[in-house]
Amino acid sequence: MNRVVILIAVVLCLSEASCAEQPNFLKLGATRTRDVIYLKKDGFALTYDILTPRVQNGAAIAFMVSGGWHSTHDSLKSIDQGFFGRMTRVFLDRGFTLYYVIHGSQPRFTAAEAIEQTTAAINHIRSTAAARRIDPLRIGVAGGSAGGHLSLMQGLQGGDHVQAVVAYFPPTDFLNYGAPGVHFDTVIRGLNPEGNNPFWGAVELRELNRSTTTFIPVTDKKRHHAHLNSISPVHQVDPGDAPTLLLHGDADKLVPLQQSQILIKKLNAAKIPNRLIVKEGASHGWVSEDDELKIISDWFMLHLSEKEASPLPQ
Repeated sequence: MNRVVILIAVVLCLSEASCAEQPNFLKLGATRTRDVIYLKKDGFALTYDILTPRVQNGAAIAFMVSGGWHSTHDSLKSIDQGFFGRMTRVFLDRGFTLYYVIHGSQPRFTAAEAIEQTTAAINHIRSTAAARRIDPLRIGVAGGSAGGHLSLMQGLQGGDHVQAVVAYFPPTDFLNYGAPGVHFDTVIRGLNPEGNNPFWGAVELRELNRSTTTFIPVTDKKRHHAHLNSISPVHQVDPGDAPTLLLHGDADKLVPLQQSQILIKKLNAAKIPNRLIVKEGASHGWVSEDDELKIISDWFMLHLSEKEASPLPQ
């Protein structure tokens, strides 16, 4: 949700000498495939980038590139740096094929539409798995903040959709945000000196007015609350959902720690493997240290292991 968490610095090579330091993924022998189209709709196309390691382990991890439900290709100009950078290096080193999924951004697209779009991305990854030499039943998802929310909405679809989730400081319940009965909109407006909510376009419910052929906001409170529940991960938990690892700072005001805590209770009740790591003193976003990266990569190694999945496509 905080774009600072997700956006990655752009490194400009101003001379031949400054380009001598290769990106980490090139040092590891990985190859990059840019702008693979996973969805065409209403005259636009959505894409993801792929990093393929020199030695593949047969599993894939899809990063949800999203901050405040805003997704941009600028975030992929240096995917070996910033929020994704250290993860990129560690995951490539362990043989994971990495996907970086771009979705339609709010306010043009809502979070509900972003969920549909990222679902289409996972389906596309699975349908093209053989060509990429990955197992369609060994796919994990990861993201932070809004990207964590979208990752959870993939992991909580059940069945064989995805097999593991890692989510950093994700919003999970928009009608019980920080405390029971507290609306997401109330908290966000309270944090903003101007009293507005820059994320409202993501959670808004809209419908087509057939007389004017324009989309208009739905103002009925009951319908809007039902909509917010439909995009809240806590209301999607069922037995058989993907094992889920959450990481959250206990000083986070934008997305309160309570959001991860209430989801953990639901996951426990459904007997879904889970873990919550609380980062003491951390607010909304940090760069993962080596011990944390090991925990995350071990999580994916465990739940995307070959013994739990089908044979690698030949």
